[in-house]
Amino acid sequence: MKQLKVFYLVLIFLISRAFPAFSQSKKESHYLFSGFEPAIVYLNTGNVQQIDLNYNTLTEEMVFVKNGQYLALANLTSIDSVLVQKRKFIPQSGRFYEEILAGKTPLYLQNKNKLIVAGKSTGFGATQTSAVDNISNIFSSGKVYNLELGNEYKLLSENAFWVVKNGEYLRFNSMKDAEKAFPEKQPELKQFVKGNKIKFNDREKLIELLVFLSGAK
Repeated sequence: MKQLKVFYLVLIFLISRAFPAFSQSKKESHYLFSGFEPAIVYLNTGNVQQIDLNYNTLTEEMVFVKNGQYLALANLTSIDSVLVQKRKFIPQSGRFYEEILAGKTPLYLQNKNKLIVAGKSTGFGATQTSAVDNISNIFSSGKVYNLELGNEYKLLSENAFWVVKNGEYLRFNSMKDAEKAFPEKQPELKQFVKGNKIKFNDREKLIELLVFLSGAK
């Protein structure tokens, strides 16, 4: 009986080691990557800089740590692009857009989250003034960079896709957006979206759509 008990204890231990995910949950983070990753910053001058970076989806900034302080890349107009884990980011209008598809009509993803009160899926009501003030203080005080999300606050995704046409960034998150961006191709656009079950929150489907539009006459 004692040997059988020891056998079961060993079996339970092995199962817990083999399936750690059952006892561990992934911690929610407002950073795009799990840690500060080696990155390459390509400057418009042709120079290259190497630094460990992470992308803050609340402030939409590339952040690094220096002497224990969280700092964001500045002078974005001097930066051509940033490469992190083979993912390319382009600065535009004070934030970074992730390049999903290059080419004549490139596709970009705006990685963006909103900080909300836990349990709420949208904005704030009239009884949440103090919560709004607290969030405002988090941003104004700079605490947003090393913020640890707990039971009080959660993230609401506000990710958005964009296409660049004739140098202009155009939203690409719905059929209406697509028709506005490609008014000259509406007949074939509608047919392709319907026939191929294109979903505007699916990057692979959007790539498929843009590849088609680039070749459509």
